Amino acid sequence: MDHKRFLPVGPGEAACWAAVPVAEAVSSHAALRYWVLGWAPRTPGRVLMPRWATELLDGEAREAVENAAQAARRAVPGAAEGAFIAFPLCSPGKAGTIRGRSLGLPLGMAFAAFLHANGKGPAGPMPAATGVLDPDGRVRRVGMLEIKAACFQREIGGRALLYPKENEEPRECPLGEALPVGSLDEALFIRELYSPGEVHRILDFMRMLQDPKAFAAGCANLPPQWLRWAVANGRHTAIVESVLSSQKLFDELIGRVKAALNCWDLNLASAICAVLAPQAVEQSSEAFPLAAFRWFSLNLALANHEGDVDRAEEFGKRAGGLLERVEEVAPDDAAEYFAYRMVADHNRYRFVPEIPAGLSRTLARLETRYAAIHPSPGKGFDRALGSLYGTIGQNFAFCGPRHLERALAWFAKARAAFGEGTVPDHAPEWKRQLHYAVFAFLDAGKHVEAENELCRYLESPGLFAIDPAALPWDPPWGHNLLARFLADVFPPGPAERYLEWAASFAFVPPGAGHPWQLWTYNVGRIALQCGNPRAAGLCFRKSLELCLGAKPTVRVMALLPLSGLLALGEDLTEFAAAEKQITAAAAHLNPVHFGAFLNRPLLKALEENRTRLAAFFPFMYR
Repeated sequence: MDHKRFLPVGPGEAACWAAVPVAEAVSSHAALRYWVLGWAPRTPGRVLMPRWATELLDGEAREAVENAAQAARRAVPGAAEGAFIAFPLCSPGKAGTIRGRSLGLPLGMAFAAFLHANGKGPAGPMPAATGVLDPDGRVRRVGMLEIKAACFQREIGGRALLYPKENEEPRECPLGEALPVGSLDEALFIRELYSPGEVHRILDFMRMLQDPKAFAAGCANLPPQWLRWAVANGRHTAIVESVLSSQKLFDELIGRVKAALNCWDLNLASAICAVLAPQAVEQSSEAFPLAAFRWFSLNLALANHEGDVDRAEEFGKRAGGLLERVEEVAPDDAAEYFAYRMVADHNRYRFVPEIPAGLSRTLARLETRYAAIHPSPGKGFDRALGSLYGTIGQNFAFCGPRHLERALAWFAKARAAFGEGTVPDHAPEWKRQLHYAVFAFLDAGKHVEAENELCRYLESPGLFAIDPAALPWDPPWGHNLLARFLADVFPPGPAERYLEWAASFAFVPPGAGHPWQLWTYNVGRIALQCGNPRAAGLCFRKSLELCLGAKPTVRVMALLPLSGLLALGEDLTEFAAAEKQITAAAAHLNPVHFGAFLNRPLLKALEENRTRLAAFFPFMYR
């Protein structure tokens, strides 16, 4: 067959094809006709149409195709060079059969999708559309909208219909599935975000992007991917300007991020944080230093949670630059900042047994306030002070057994500030300090003390009374702590029972994030001591998989399960590919701390240091 008679390019010349439904109305009847659209990269011309297709179109229809191409190019500036291909899916016939300009909007949306996707075409079905499209992207009124809407509903029901704002809403669409648009930009906005049942939310979102008050109030109720889409496509600029010039709106957005972090919704917190660029917030700090400080501190906390050590470093410095201006008037916020900074240091394996001068000042302010409000020690609740005490205690525990007594003293202070035994609502806060103490005792080899604190933490009368099946998976800290204790101390009965229970679900943890890589490692250690090398190997390999799939702080922990496989006598040459990942993470995090594993074969270094890994992974990092 001579393709040149029917196609404007050769069969292999177009990068991608798409079929687009267009409703054509004549008199009181409408029919659906599909258009075949394509993209020809590096091909000159704006729209390529075979002659037979051009002859089918009247003057208005030909103009509509050209306008659609121009509007798409305008909507996606800087797109790759190439030409669109367009022709109706029909046989050659009578000239002027296809009339009017209402095909402009659906074709313009598809053309723009080619440009957005670098020629790959629309991803998934597009909403149905009808509308006259001007070259500048404006969408104009169409005739016989009711008939066309009924046609779409009859032929491809279930999709939303985009129609011109100049028209009245058609009655023939399902309730809530007809969306008015005034421009190609609006249509593309909806096309990107649309899924069935989301029409009203999309319209609300469009309004919110023009109304900063509504955005600040409602952004936490939006899908995070919508927020990211708005930022990626520059739809958020009006929001940024308004938020950073209004203390009230800025504080409201800060509250949304903090609430998301408190609920551990990192995806939402990250999406909201992306709305304000750090440089823009920095510029606003002259007018609103405390709001900027809080924003940077929350971004530091988010980076810690996500394991992004570089962003944590950046936001720690940005917040630190504002500390002197706010620490006296906002000691609670300063305390949070110092806690986040210490966690960021721990994530980089920086363990320094000191309290910085700025932290001492903040601590003194909080302690003075606490003493004034609660004259009897341990009889009140102060979240900021308790959290700071606990983080300082963790810092000393990370610094090793030499600092055990200092760590325990800070944990005791934290329990008192959290109102230990006086306010049941805050029990999780002060019990967390017992959790920390168990790890610290284990590091120091004080197994009796560790067992006592473990039973207090798990509210068990004794070690043999702990039922692993009764411990909740969420949060995971109880199981992680118990597995570490059993692996370090190895009381035969409880350890064997725990291993048997873990075997009932093939040692597969319910999640992939921290601390499950340590849980599987420690269950492997239990299995090794129980004389079950097969189970130990399974656990070590699972732990290794989880470590290598994580960010640098956790990735470098892969040395732990590798040491377990080494103890099993397994050939580790199969893990040579992982060596680069681990050493790169170690060098990036802290080349001094991990110096023994750098600039030499990793597996040889691991063999030499296998018995002293606790020094590299102290406290809660193993």
